Amino acid sequence: MEAFEFDLPTSLLEAEKAHLMHNRLLALKRENLSEELMNSRKEEIEAEVEKEANEDIRMTFLTQKISGQFDLNITGEELQMELQKQMYMVPEGERIIDMQRMEPEEVRQRLIQHMIKDRVKEHLAVALTKEGEKSKKA
Repeated sequence: MEAFEFDLPTSLLEAEKAHLMHNRLLALKRENLSEELMNSRKEEIEAEVEKEANEDIRMTFLTQKISGQFDLNITGEELQMELQKQMYMVPEGERIIDMQRMEPEEVRQRLIQHMIKDRVKEHLAVALTKEGEKSKKA
């Protein structure tokens, strides 16, 4: 990610940090960590969340660019399936959406971004595999 340095919108970065921090705290509570222990790790957790949010948003911009170049679209049906998966199969502290704290359009955008990232990763993996096979034959 260091190779792709560019300024990020502050509001987007802050929103992502808040979302990640919320999920991180939920996960720690599920592990039955005491408030005292969580507070003692607060700075460490904030630093991790800062780095993760920065990388997530950077990756989102990069995958959107790549998906546009290769026409990697998400259908309404795929979006519905991912929404159902997030709501009913992914544990609360690991979800990429929060139906109680997010507006419907934000939920939709997060799901699309998540799915586009996965689609780009799949596309790149296939492209690299094909490239590797061509190299072996040559």
